[in-house]
Amino acid sequence: MKARLPLTGILLAGGKSSRMGQDKALLSFGDSTLLEHLAFLLGSIFEETLIVVDQLDKLEGLALGEAKVYEDLIQARGPLGGIYTGLCYSKTKASCVLTCDMPFIDEVILRELVNFWEEDDDVLCLENPERKLEPFPGVYSRSTRRLIHLLLERGEGAMHRFLEVAVIKPLVLKEEKIRILTNMNTIEDYYHVLKEKEEWVRE
Repeated sequence: MKARLPLTGILLAGGKSSRMGQDKALLSFGDSTLLEHLAFLLGSIFEETLIVVDQLDKLEGLALGEAKVYEDLIQARGPLGGIYTGLCYSKTKASCVLTCDMPFIDEVILRELVNFWEEDDDVLCLENPERKLEPFPGVYSRSTRRLIHLLLERGEGAMHRFLEVAVIKPLVLKEEKIRILTNMNTIEDYYHVLKEKEEWVRE
């Protein structure tokens, strides 16, 4: 068993899931919910795991291991607000952040990200084959919470705005690994993921 990395794993689960019609974090994924699956994954990789939600009570009864759950410090500000909350509560120099709707994230890519990160980096993000930066999963220095807070105070809560002004180190994602960026916004996306998961297990 590999040693856990001295960073924090932050899982964002505060979205409204309006297009899905139900909370994405609580969707079934194998023998657990998607949130439980990802919480277990992060807990097996990082020294500390935090989950950021809009309301604490929605996670009652879930098996989240050693993960600590926090409500958004600034409500209704999207993923950027969630990152800010996670970085405020984290105890490590940097955190690996992902969203709760990324079912194919695996240990290999998360460890690769962290291995590429250096202590003086502000943000480390994947660059997809179209040369577009992907904010999740990404490694965020705890010090970037100041820039995020400034943007939130100015009403600029979009992730793309943060990516425009932050100092970002890119890690180019190989074409054969593009699958790990899969996320789910609609119920059709979810059913497609379940079908792909079944086919993947059979291989």
